[in-house]
Amino acid sequence: MRSPNRYPNIHCTCLDLPTAEQGALKMFRESGLADRCNFVGGDFFVDVPAGADAYLVCTVLHDWGDEPCLKILRNCRRRIPDDGRLVIVDIILSDEKNVSDTYRNALDLAMLFQTEGGMERTEPEFRELLAKAGFRLSRVIPMNECSAVGY
Repeated sequence: MRSPNRYPNIHCTCLDLPTAEQGALKMFRESGLADRCNFVGGDFFVDVPAGADAYLVCTVLHDWGDEPCLKILRNCRRRIPDDGRLVIVDIILSDEKNVSDTYRNALDLAMLFQTEGGMERTEPEFRELLAKAGFRLSRVIPMNECSAVGY
């Protein structure tokens, strides 16, 4: 685990459903970050807190179809300052066609059966989704089986 002192000037606000509060606060304490992290109970389909320099959406978008994702992303777009950033950490599928990719197929099936309309997306699909919400995809950073999408 990385040192909680690695980036001492970074402060975090975690937005999640109110039922997640106790677990989040416990994790902040156990990680030595309780003085730099706070919890806000809410619903990203309704609104997200204002005032951050960067917004991190981690393994969320693949749980939802395009319309719910657009609602989340548009709520973020409304709150992000002009010089702010949106960072998305999620799986990005290859857009190569007709490839026998058991891992990719298993992910898509898992999203189909475990969520309401969730799906894994390719980079062009992320690019299009982000554009519809008012973002421009600036880069993709590979991270083993997962990739980070940056605005």
